[in-house]
Amino acid sequence: LYELALENTSRVGAFRNLRIEDRLPAGLRFRPGSARRDGQIVADPQLSADGRTLTFDVGTLTAGQRARLRYVVEVTVAARGPELVNTAIARVAATAVSN
Repeated sequence: LYELALENTSRVGAFRNLRIEDRLPAGLRFRPGSARRDGQIVADPQLSADGRTLTFDVGTLTAGQRARLRYVVEVTVAARGPELVNTAIARVAATAVSN
């Protein structure tokens, strides 16, 4: 189970058209139908051709709003190493990027 915590720390502005891009390590794959935002079912992400980059359309986060995105990934025989680390970033219309 992967969980991403999102927070708009702005006091005045909303982030609209927010997207999360999560790059999975080799040997992991997304389990269709497992995505949840704050416990509610959401659409499966768009998958890159190699299946490793997941792109979730989150929508809007208003000023001060928090959200949790959870989903299941499966470990395949192609996984290597004792630790499998993903890299996720938030983007707003290709202008703002998370840290």
